[in-house]
Amino acid sequence: MRGDFDDHKAISSQVGSPNNPEIAASPKIPAVWSFNENPNDRGATGADLSAAVAARILHDLSNPLGAVGNGVELLQLSRDASLGTAPGMMPDTAPEITLIADAMRRASQRMCLLRLAFGTAQPGQTVSQREMDEALAALPRLEAGWPAPAGGLERARARLGLLALLCLDSALPAGGVARISDSATGLALAAEGNAPPNLPPQLWEPLIQGGMPATTGPGEVHFTLLAQTTRNLAMQITLAREGAALTLTLLENPPGT
Repeated sequence: MRGDFDDHKAISSQVGSPNNPEIAASPKIPAVWSFNENPNDRGATGADLSAAVAARILHDLSNPLGAVGNGVELLQLSRDASLGTAPGMMPDTAPEITLIADAMRRASQRMCLLRLAFGTAQPGQTVSQREMDEALAALPRLEAGWPAPAGGLERARARLGLLALLCLDSALPAGGVARISDSATGLALAAEGNAPPNLPPQLWEPLIQGGMPATTGPGEVHFTLLAQTTRNLAMQITLAREGAALTLTLLENPPGT
């Protein structure tokens, strides 16, 4: 470590040395490099960059998926026209078209869930009821509903709730039903599982205690993201269990803060 710092000082003195007039005279390069950067001017954090990368990938994938969906509709219209049937009135849609259409619908729903849960959430952005319903339909195991206000749900709020739902979804491998209560004090998610929940302590204990879960793979990344988000918002997480029922609460401005 000492050697690295010495090398840094050597480079700094060399940059500002008269022996390097071209570099020293450049207005774009500082004469002295320092580790004492402004903590309020560090640019995007690792979490911000990860969310931006996720949003970019999902955005770029949505266009070709949408094109495939439009192609499926055209195929169905062409088939209806060739058989002299009014559009949408064909009782026996070709099975291959149905298969592609169902796969496209599920992919679109999954993309919506991943975009809202893992992507960026800028101030002022909102999520419509249609988008929320599409995202909730992509949950692997849980059936959930979240009524959005008339003007839409705040994007950051939606991201927080979806990350929490994904954690509950992981805890209930046999599936179940969940409902979300949204109030000024925070979010309360109540889930009733079809079987007893699975709560790995390496994931849940740090989450409840305000630490970082020891995730082992991409299938558990939502635990880490939820922990980071609630920590940044100074929120407290509590988990209550009663049989196969779980209640996950995300409390804003908890007592003692």
